[in-house]
Amino acid sequence: MIALERAIPLIILMLEALLRRLPNGHPKRKEVEESLRTQKAGYNGEKSVDYYLNFLDQGKFMIFKGLRLKNNGFFFQIDTLLITPFFALILEIKNWGGDIHFDKNFCQVFQEKDGKTTVYTNPISQARLQTLRLREWLKNHNFPDIPIEFLVVMSNNSSRLKADPGYYEVFKKVIHEIRLVEKVSEIEKQHKKEFFSINELKKLKKNVLAKHTPYRPDILKNFSISTIEILPGILCSTCLSYSMKIHYGKCHCVHCGYVSYTAHLEAVRDYFLLISPSLTNSEMRRFLKLENDKQAYNILNSMNLPFTGTKRGRVYYESPIAKPATSSINSKSGKGQYSR
Repeated sequence: MIALERAIPLIILMLEALLRRLPNGHPKRKEVEESLRTQKAGYNGEKSVDYYLNFLDQGKFMIFKGLRLKNNGFFFQIDTLLITPFFALILEIKNWGGDIHFDKNFCQVFQEKDGKTTVYTNPISQARLQTLRLREWLKNHNFPDIPIEFLVVMSNNSSRLKADPGYYEVFKKVIHEIRLVEKVSEIEKQHKKEFFSINELKKLKKNVLAKHTPYRPDILKNFSISTIEILPGILCSTCLSYSMKIHYGKCHCVHCGYVSYTAHLEAVRDYFLLISPSLTNSEMRRFLKLENDKQAYNILNSMNLPFTGTKRGRVYYESPIAKPATSSINSKSGKGQYSR
């Protein structure tokens, strides 16, 4: 069963919002665009592997996608975690193309692609560290010391994998995604001792989901961008100018005449993604360039956001309603069945 479905990473939504709100000639645009490209490539690779998870027996596995837990004061993230009564399996997913060479002595990976060499941290070492941290997390939460396996899954089936002579762990642990189902089947045959009952698995699922904390970076701080560099206003999706005004509950573009019923809500979401997860009436007035407090109040009230305080001291907070539901990401994926 799918215990945690994969969500679009918040950092991707933030980077998209940042590109919408940066002036075209801003010196950080190219850096932000490259970061977004990298993040999307990684996410699309993970979604590609999700497709192959659909071919597993859904009744045997509890699957957590994009899991992030905290242990001993530090967070660790697992691309995909499969748990059965007999063992756990961590999938470290890489969407690398070209020639991929695993160096044994220095624990690095070299990618040769389009005449360029890129050096990465060895994902085998990453996965092994995740294994240790997951084991500690289970121990600290009073769960059995279950065997934990890991695989490094290459989502780009056209990449050519190479390794130093004698680096046998690469041949054992690194696979292309198309081999995932057969490899999981091999691992299943190696583990026959049961560590979790059905009730214990349900308890584990409840604890993991309660402790799961999606990564939320301070995106402006990461790029050394000030809030005053962010373009305010309501964006017109037709002429791409921040020139929309609210009139009788609708947004009208003063440049091209386009009318939208949701553009103001998208502007509020941009604020939450870029500036702060909390918002006051006056802050909203300034960011959306509204004419008066009443317009701001009506918008905030219509979004049913959680809040604290009363009247002028009221502070509104981001909720799932205030987050974009879609992103400009295309990927191969399939939805798994939930059963047990």
